[in-house]
Amino acid sequence: MIKISFVGDILCQRWLLKASKKKNGSFDFTPVFQNMKDIFAASDYVVGNLETVCATGKNRYTNEFYSYNSPDSFLDAVAGSGIDMVTCANNHCLDRGCDGLYRTLSLLDTAGIQRTGAYLPTEDWKEPLIIELHGKKIAFISATSSTNRPVLQCGLGPDGRPAVKLLQYQHPVRSEKSLSRKCYDWAKAKVPLEWRVFINGILGRGARRVTVDNVGMDDFSGKLREDMEREIKRARDVADYVIVCPHMGGQFNSEPGAFSKYMMEFFQTQEVDCVVANHTHIVQRSEWKEEMLACYCLGNFNVYPSASDMIAEILTEYSIMLHLYLDDRGSGLTTSGVGFSVLKSVADDKGLLTVYPVTDLYNKLAVKNERQKLRDENSIIVKRFCETMSGDIDVIPEYRMEIPQK
Repeated sequence: MIKISFVGDILCQRWLLKASKKKNGSFDFTPVFQNMKDIFAASDYVVGNLETVCATGKNRYTNEFYSYNSPDSFLDAVAGSGIDMVTCANNHCLDRGCDGLYRTLSLLDTAGIQRTGAYLPTEDWKEPLIIELHGKKIAFISATSSTNRPVLQCGLGPDGRPAVKLLQYQHPVRSEKSLSRKCYDWAKAKVPLEWRVFINGILGRGARRVTVDNVGMDDFSGKLREDMEREIKRARDVADYVIVCPHMGGQFNSEPGAFSKYMMEFFQTQEVDCVVANHTHIVQRSEWKEEMLACYCLGNFNVYPSASDMIAEILTEYSIMLHLYLDDRGSGLTTSGVGFSVLKSVADDKGLLTVYPVTDLYNKLAVKNERQKLRDENSIIVKRFCETMSGDIDVIPEYRMEIPQK
Protein backbone atom coordinates (compact mmCIF):
# COMPACT_ATOMS: atom_id res chain seq x y z
CA MET A 1 0.00 0.00 0.00
CA ILE A 2 1.28 3.46 -0.97
CA LYS A 3 -0.01 6.61 0.73
CA ILE A 4 0.47 9.97 -1.02
CA SER A 5 -0.87 13.11 0.65
CA PHE A 6 -1.49 16.59 -0.76
CA VAL A 7 -1.88 19.99 0.89
CA GLY A 8 -2.95 23.28 -0.67
CA ASP A 9 -1.26 26.64 -1.19
CA ILE A 10 1.82 27.17 0.96
CA LEU A 11 1.93 30.95 1.49
CA CYS A 12 4.28 33.45 3.09
CA GLN A 13 2.20 36.59 3.48
CA ARG A 14 3.64 39.84 4.79
CA TRP A 15 1.98 39.26 8.18
CA LEU A 16 3.87 35.99 8.51
CA LEU A 17 7.12 37.74 7.64
CA LYS A 18 6.54 40.30 10.37
CA ALA A 19 5.61 37.73 13.02
CA SER A 20 8.48 35.38 12.14
CA LYS A 21 11.27 37.96 12.18
CA LYS A 22 13.72 37.73 15.08
CA LYS A 23 15.58 40.55 16.80
CA ASN A 24 18.80 39.60 14.99
CA GLY A 25 17.09 39.97 11.61
CA SER A 26 16.69 36.26 10.87
CA PHE A 27 13.36 34.49 10.34
CA ASP A 28 11.89 31.40 11.99
CA PHE A 29 8.96 29.81 10.15
CA THR A 30 8.97 26.46 11.93
CA PRO A 31 5.86 27.26 14.07
CA VAL A 32 3.75 27.21 10.89
CA PHE A 33 4.44 23.51 10.37
CA GLN A 34 5.22 22.22 13.87
CA ASN A 35 1.82 20.60 14.46
CA MET A 36 1.78 18.92 11.04
CA LYS A 37 4.93 16.82 11.31
CA ASP A 38 3.22 13.71 12.68
CA ILE A 39 0.45 13.66 10.10
CA PHE A 40 3.02 14.27 7.33
CA ALA A 41 5.19 11.44 8.67
CA ALA A 42 2.25 9.03 8.34
CA SER A 43 2.40 9.36 4.53
CA ASP A 44 4.95 7.89 2.14
CA TYR A 45 5.05 11.15 0.17
CA VAL A 46 3.67 14.65 0.81
CA VAL A 47 3.01 17.23 -1.92
CA GLY A 48 2.21 20.94 -1.60
CA ASN A 49 1.91 23.97 -3.86
CA LEU A 50 4.64 26.56 -3.22
CA GLU A 51 3.14 30.03 -3.67
CA THR A 52 6.29 32.10 -3.25
CA VAL A 53 9.79 32.55 -4.57
CA CYS A 54 12.97 33.14 -2.58
CA ALA A 55 14.81 35.84 -4.47
CA THR A 56 16.74 37.50 -1.58
CA GLY A 57 15.83 40.62 0.35
CA LYS A 58 17.49 42.79 -2.29
CA ASN A 59 14.47 42.06 -4.48
CA ARG A 60 11.96 43.17 -1.83
CA TYR A 61 10.46 40.65 0.53
CA THR A 62 6.68 40.37 0.37
CA ASN A 63 4.93 43.69 1.00
CA GLU A 64 2.08 43.29 -1.46
CA PHE A 65 -1.03 41.16 -1.49
CA TYR A 66 -0.25 39.06 -4.53
CA SER A 67 3.49 39.41 -5.12
CA TYR A 68 5.50 37.06 -2.94
CA ASN A 69 9.20 36.84 -2.10
CA SER A 70 10.32 35.05 1.04
CA PRO A 71 13.55 34.46 3.00
CA ASP A 72 15.45 31.27 2.23
CA SER A 73 14.64 29.97 5.71
CA PHE A 74 11.01 29.54 4.63
CA LEU A 75 12.11 26.65 2.40
CA ASP A 76 14.13 25.22 5.30
CA ALA A 77 10.91 25.13 7.34
CA VAL A 78 9.03 23.46 4.48
CA ALA A 79 11.73 20.81 4.16
CA GLY A 80 11.92 20.26 7.91
CA SER A 81 8.17 19.67 8.13
CA GLY A 82 8.30 16.54 6.00
CA ILE A 83 6.92 17.90 2.73
CA ASP A 84 8.66 15.94 -0.01
CA MET A 85 7.69 17.77 -3.19
CA VAL A 86 6.19 21.10 -4.26
CA THR A 87 4.53 22.19 -7.46
CA CYS A 88 6.04 25.42 -8.77
CA ALA A 89 3.81 26.17 -11.76
CA ASN A 90 1.52 28.87 -10.37
CA ASN A 91 0.75 32.55 -10.73
CA HIS A 92 3.42 33.51 -8.17
CA CYS A 93 6.41 31.66 -9.60
CA LEU A 94 7.47 34.71 -11.64
CA ASP A 95 6.79 37.34 -8.97
CA ARG A 96 10.50 38.26 -9.06
CA GLY A 97 11.12 37.33 -12.68
CA CYS A 98 12.92 34.35 -14.12
CA ASP A 99 16.03 34.97 -12.03
CA GLY A 100 13.97 34.78 -8.86
CA LEU A 101 12.36 31.56 -10.05
CA TYR A 102 15.68 29.96 -11.01
CA ARG A 103 17.17 30.81 -7.62
CA THR A 104 14.16 29.28 -5.86
CA LEU A 105 14.43 26.06 -7.87
CA SER A 106 18.11 25.76 -6.97
CA LEU A 107 17.33 26.31 -3.28
CA LEU A 108 14.66 23.61 -3.41
CA ASP A 109 17.21 21.21 -4.85
CA THR A 110 19.67 22.08 -2.08
CA ALA A 111 16.97 21.60 0.58
CA GLY A 112 16.12 18.17 -0.81
CA ILE A 113 12.59 19.11 -1.86
CA GLN A 114 11.56 17.66 -5.21
CA ARG A 115 9.65 19.92 -7.61
CA THR A 116 7.78 20.07 -10.89
CA GLY A 117 6.11 22.62 -13.16
CA ALA A 118 9.04 25.06 -13.43
CA TYR A 119 12.50 24.45 -14.80
CA LEU A 120 16.08 25.62 -14.80
CA PRO A 121 17.55 26.51 -18.23
CA THR A 122 19.54 23.25 -18.26
CA GLU A 123 16.52 21.00 -17.57
CA ASP A 124 14.22 19.17 -19.95
CA TRP A 125 10.87 20.87 -19.44
CA LYS A 126 9.09 18.24 -21.53
CA GLU A 127 9.68 15.44 -19.02
CA PRO A 128 7.32 14.68 -16.09
CA LEU A 129 8.68 14.19 -12.59
CA ILE A 130 8.95 10.45 -11.91
CA ILE A 131 9.37 9.20 -8.33
CA GLU A 132 9.55 5.63 -7.06
CA LEU A 133 7.67 4.44 -3.99
CA HIS A 134 7.73 0.81 -2.86
CA GLY A 135 9.01 -0.24 -6.27
CA LYS A 136 6.25 1.60 -8.19
CA LYS A 137 6.73 4.66 -10.38
CA ILE A 138 4.48 7.69 -9.89
CA ALA A 139 4.45 10.53 -12.42
CA PHE A 140 3.67 14.15 -11.50
CA ILE A 141 2.85 16.91 -13.98
CA SER A 142 2.15 20.52 -13.05
CA ALA A 143 1.10 23.57 -15.10
CA THR A 144 -0.55 26.94 -14.49
CA SER A 145 -3.28 28.87 -16.28
CA SER A 146 -1.88 32.24 -15.19
CA THR A 147 1.20 34.14 -14.13
CA ASN A 148 1.43 37.53 -12.43
CA ARG A 149 4.04 38.68 -14.92
CA PRO A 150 2.55 38.42 -18.44
CA VAL A 151 5.18 40.93 -19.58
CA LEU A 152 7.73 38.12 -19.32
CA GLN A 153 6.87 36.68 -22.72
CA CYS A 154 4.77 33.74 -21.56
CA GLY A 155 7.19 32.63 -18.87
CA LEU A 156 10.09 32.15 -21.25
CA GLY A 157 13.59 32.33 -19.89
CA PRO A 158 16.26 34.56 -21.45
CA ASP A 159 17.27 31.80 -23.88
CA GLY A 160 13.71 31.31 -25.08
CA ARG A 161 13.17 28.03 -23.20
CA PRO A 162 10.02 27.73 -21.05
CA ALA A 163 10.66 28.57 -17.41
CA VAL A 164 7.19 27.48 -16.33
CA LYS A 165 4.68 25.06 -17.84
CA LEU A 166 1.47 26.81 -18.96
CA LEU A 167 -2.15 25.81 -19.50
CA GLN A 168 -3.01 29.11 -21.20
CA TYR A 169 -1.09 31.54 -23.36
CA GLN A 170 -0.13 34.62 -21.35
CA HIS A 171 -0.99 37.84 -23.17
CA PRO A 172 1.38 40.73 -22.32
CA VAL A 173 -0.47 43.66 -20.77
CA ARG A 174 2.24 46.28 -20.85
CA SER A 175 5.99 46.58 -21.28
CA GLU A 176 8.20 46.82 -18.21
CA LYS A 177 9.50 50.10 -19.67
CA SER A 178 6.15 51.59 -20.74
CA LEU A 179 4.92 54.87 -19.27
CA SER A 180 1.88 53.19 -17.71
CA ARG A 181 4.13 50.62 -16.04
CA LYS A 182 6.41 53.34 -14.69
CA CYS A 183 3.41 55.27 -13.33
CA TYR A 184 2.06 52.11 -11.72
CA ASP A 185 5.40 51.36 -10.05
CA TRP A 186 5.69 54.99 -8.85
CA ALA A 187 2.20 54.87 -7.32
CA LYS A 188 2.98 51.60 -5.55
CA ALA A 189 6.12 53.13 -4.04
CA LYS A 190 4.42 56.33 -2.89
CA VAL A 191 0.91 55.31 -1.84
CA PRO A 192 0.62 53.16 1.33
CA LEU A 193 -0.77 49.65 0.76
CA GLU A 194 -3.78 50.27 3.04
CA TRP A 195 -4.78 53.33 0.99
CA ARG A 196 -4.49 51.40 -2.25
CA VAL A 197 -6.67 48.64 -0.81
CA PHE A 198 -9.31 51.21 0.13
CA ILE A 199 -9.21 52.92 -3.28
CA ASN A 200 -9.32 49.65 -5.21
CA GLY A 201 -12.25 48.50 -3.08
CA ILE A 202 -14.22 51.62 -4.03
CA LEU A 203 -13.37 51.04 -7.71
CA GLY A 204 -14.41 47.39 -7.49
CA ARG A 205 -10.86 46.19 -8.10
CA GLY A 206 -10.07 45.04 -4.60
CA ALA A 207 -8.21 41.86 -3.73
CA ARG A 208 -11.23 40.60 -1.81
CA ARG A 209 -13.48 39.72 -4.73
CA VAL A 210 -14.82 36.54 -6.25
CA THR A 211 -13.58 35.76 -9.76
CA VAL A 212 -14.76 33.26 -12.36
CA ASP A 213 -12.60 31.24 -14.77
CA ASN A 214 -15.16 31.09 -17.57
CA VAL A 215 -12.93 32.65 -20.22
CA GLY A 216 -9.87 31.67 -22.18
CA MET A 217 -10.68 28.05 -23.01
CA ASP A 218 -9.45 28.60 -26.57
CA ASP A 219 -6.03 29.50 -25.15
CA PHE A 220 -5.44 25.85 -24.28
CA SER A 221 -4.78 24.88 -27.87
CA GLY A 222 -2.03 24.49 -30.40
CA LYS A 223 1.43 23.89 -28.96
CA LEU A 224 0.32 24.11 -25.31
CA ARG A 225 -2.22 21.34 -25.80
CA GLU A 226 0.15 19.23 -27.87
CA ASP A 227 2.91 19.56 -25.26
CA MET A 228 0.55 18.54 -22.46
CA GLU A 229 -0.77 15.55 -24.42
CA ARG A 230 2.80 14.48 -25.17
CA GLU A 231 3.91 14.79 -21.53
CA ILE A 232 0.93 12.83 -20.23
CA LYS A 233 1.55 10.10 -22.78
CA ARG A 234 5.19 9.97 -21.76
CA ALA A 235 4.11 9.70 -18.11
CA ARG A 236 1.71 6.84 -18.89
CA ASP A 237 4.43 5.03 -20.81
CA VAL A 238 6.99 5.06 -17.99
CA ALA A 239 4.93 5.28 -14.78
CA ASP A 240 2.42 3.08 -12.98
CA TYR A 241 0.23 6.01 -11.90
CA VAL A 242 -0.15 9.55 -13.28
CA ILE A 243 -1.05 12.62 -11.21
CA VAL A 244 -1.59 16.10 -12.64
CA CYS A 245 -1.49 19.20 -10.42
CA PRO A 246 -2.88 22.19 -12.37
CA HIS A 247 -3.05 25.72 -11.02
CA MET A 248 -6.40 27.09 -12.17
CA GLY A 249 -9.80 28.38 -11.08
CA GLY A 250 -11.64 31.53 -10.04
CA GLN A 251 -10.27 32.99 -6.82
CA PHE A 252 -12.54 32.87 -3.74
CA ASN A 253 -15.18 31.07 -5.80
CA SER A 254 -16.58 27.95 -4.17
CA GLU A 255 -17.76 26.69 -7.57
CA PRO A 256 -15.37 25.53 -10.32
CA GLY A 257 -15.66 27.59 -13.50
CA ALA A 258 -15.97 26.52 -17.11
CA PHE A 259 -12.24 26.41 -17.76
CA SER A 260 -11.55 24.20 -14.73
CA LYS A 261 -14.34 21.83 -15.75
CA TYR A 262 -13.05 21.79 -19.33
CA MET A 263 -9.54 20.90 -18.16
CA MET A 264 -10.82 18.09 -15.94
CA GLU A 265 -12.62 16.63 -18.95
CA PHE A 266 -9.40 16.91 -20.95
CA PHE A 267 -7.33 15.13 -18.29
CA GLN A 268 -9.92 12.37 -18.16
CA THR A 269 -9.66 11.81 -21.92
CA GLN A 270 -5.89 11.54 -21.53
CA GLU A 271 -6.35 8.72 -18.99
CA VAL A 272 -4.83 10.57 -16.04
CA ASP A 273 -5.38 8.74 -12.75
CA CYS A 274 -5.81 11.71 -10.41
CA VAL A 275 -5.96 15.51 -10.68
CA VAL A 276 -5.29 17.74 -7.67
CA ALA A 277 -5.75 21.43 -8.49
CA ASN A 278 -5.16 24.60 -6.49
CA HIS A 279 -5.31 28.41 -6.82
CA THR A 280 -8.75 29.58 -5.68
CA HIS A 281 -7.80 30.15 -1.99
CA ILE A 282 -10.95 28.31 -0.96
CA VAL A 283 -11.85 24.63 -0.73
CA GLN A 284 -13.76 23.43 -3.79
CA ARG A 285 -15.40 20.12 -4.47
CA SER A 286 -13.93 16.81 -5.51
CA GLU A 287 -15.64 14.32 -7.80
CA TRP A 288 -15.09 11.12 -9.67
CA LYS A 289 -14.96 11.26 -13.44
CA GLU A 290 -15.28 7.56 -14.04
CA GLU A 291 -11.99 6.18 -12.60
CA MET A 292 -10.23 9.57 -12.32
CA LEU A 293 -10.40 11.50 -9.06
CA ALA A 294 -10.80 15.23 -9.77
CA CYS A 295 -10.10 17.65 -6.89
CA TYR A 296 -10.72 21.26 -7.92
CA CYS A 297 -8.97 22.97 -4.98
CA LEU A 298 -7.65 22.02 -1.54
CA GLY A 299 -7.59 25.64 -0.29
CA ASN A 300 -4.88 27.51 1.62
CA PHE A 301 -2.55 25.29 3.62
CA ASN A 302 -1.52 28.30 5.69
CA VAL A 303 -3.12 31.74 5.66
CA TYR A 304 -4.02 34.61 7.97
CA PRO A 305 -7.84 34.41 8.19
CA SER A 306 -8.15 38.09 9.10
CA ALA A 307 -5.80 39.25 6.34
CA SER A 308 -7.21 42.02 4.17
CA ASP A 309 -6.47 40.02 1.01
CA MET A 310 -8.71 37.13 2.10
CA ILE A 311 -12.45 36.73 2.65
CA ALA A 312 -12.94 35.33 6.14
CA GLU A 313 -16.67 34.75 5.63
CA ILE A 314 -15.98 31.91 3.18
CA LEU A 315 -13.64 30.13 5.62
CA THR A 316 -10.37 30.64 3.74
CA GLU A 317 -8.46 29.57 6.87
CA TYR A 318 -9.62 25.96 6.38
CA SER A 319 -8.05 23.55 3.92
CA ILE A 320 -8.01 19.90 2.92
CA MET A 321 -5.19 17.40 3.22
CA LEU A 322 -5.95 14.73 0.65
CA HIS A 323 -4.76 11.15 1.12
CA LEU A 324 -4.43 8.79 -1.84
CA TYR A 325 -4.05 5.08 -1.11
CA LEU A 326 -2.62 3.13 -4.04
CA ASP A 327 -2.38 -0.62 -4.39
CA ASP A 328 -1.40 -3.14 -7.03
CA ARG A 329 -4.13 -5.75 -7.24
CA GLY A 330 -2.72 -7.60 -10.22
CA SER A 331 -3.92 -5.26 -12.96
CA GLY A 332 -1.54 -2.40 -12.20
CA LEU A 333 -1.48 0.38 -9.62
CA THR A 334 -4.96 1.64 -8.80
CA THR A 335 -6.67 3.97 -6.33
CA SER A 336 -7.70 1.61 -3.55
CA GLY A 337 -8.74 4.30 -1.08
CA VAL A 338 -9.22 8.05 -0.73
CA GLY A 339 -9.28 9.96 2.53
CA PHE A 340 -8.97 13.55 3.62
CA SER A 341 -8.28 15.56 6.76
CA VAL A 342 -9.46 19.08 7.53
CA LEU A 343 -6.82 21.63 8.55
CA LYS A 344 -7.10 25.13 9.99
CA SER A 345 -4.69 28.08 10.21
CA VAL A 346 -4.65 29.86 13.57
CA ALA A 347 -2.74 33.02 14.55
CA ASP A 348 -1.86 33.61 18.20
CA ASP A 349 -1.78 36.91 20.08
CA LYS A 350 1.70 37.65 18.73
CA GLY A 351 0.65 37.01 15.15
CA LEU A 352 2.49 33.69 14.87
CA LEU A 353 0.66 31.38 12.50
CA THR A 354 0.28 27.63 13.03
CA VAL A 355 -1.58 25.01 11.00
CA TYR A 356 -3.51 22.39 12.96
CA PRO A 357 -5.54 19.33 12.12
CA VAL A 358 -9.05 20.38 13.17
CA THR A 359 -9.31 17.38 15.49
CA ASP A 360 -6.38 18.73 17.56
CA LEU A 361 -8.10 22.09 17.99
CA TYR A 362 -11.46 20.51 18.75
CA ASN A 363 -10.04 18.34 21.51
CA LYS A 364 -8.36 21.33 23.15
CA LEU A 365 -11.45 23.52 23.30
CA ALA A 366 -13.30 23.53 26.59
CA VAL A 367 -15.96 26.15 25.88
CA LYS A 368 -19.08 24.51 24.46
CA ASN A 369 -19.95 27.37 22.09
CA GLU A 370 -16.43 27.41 20.64
CA ARG A 371 -16.49 23.65 20.11
CA GLN A 372 -19.85 23.89 18.34
CA LYS A 373 -18.65 26.71 16.09
CA LEU A 374 -15.59 24.71 15.07
CA ARG A 375 -17.74 21.63 14.51
CA ASP A 376 -20.16 23.60 12.30
CA GLU A 377 -17.38 25.14 10.21
CA ASN A 378 -15.67 21.78 9.84
CA SER A 379 -18.95 20.33 8.60
CA ILE A 380 -19.23 23.06 5.96
CA ILE A 381 -15.74 22.29 4.64
CA VAL A 382 -16.28 18.51 4.62
CA LYS A 383 -19.55 18.83 2.69
CA ARG A 384 -18.08 21.38 0.30
CA PHE A 385 -15.18 19.08 -0.59
CA CYS A 386 -17.17 15.85 -0.65
CA GLU A 387 -20.72 16.63 -1.76
CA THR A 388 -21.88 13.05 -1.18
CA MET A 389 -21.54 13.56 2.58
CA SER A 390 -24.58 14.90 4.41
CA GLY A 391 -26.24 15.07 7.79
CA ASP A 392 -24.37 15.51 11.04
CA ILE A 393 -20.58 15.42 10.52
CA ASP A 394 -18.40 14.36 13.43
CA VAL A 395 -14.95 15.89 13.88
CA ILE A 396 -12.58 13.02 13.11
CA PRO A 397 -8.93 12.76 11.98
CA GLU A 398 -9.71 11.42 8.51
CA TYR A 399 -12.82 11.10 6.36
CA ARG A 400 -13.09 8.42 3.68
CA MET A 401 -14.57 8.89 0.22
CA GLU A 402 -16.42 6.22 -1.66
CA ILE A 403 -14.73 4.88 -4.78
CA PRO A 404 -17.10 4.14 -7.68
CA GLN A 405 -17.32 0.53 -8.71
CA LYS A 406 -15.96 -0.36 -12.12
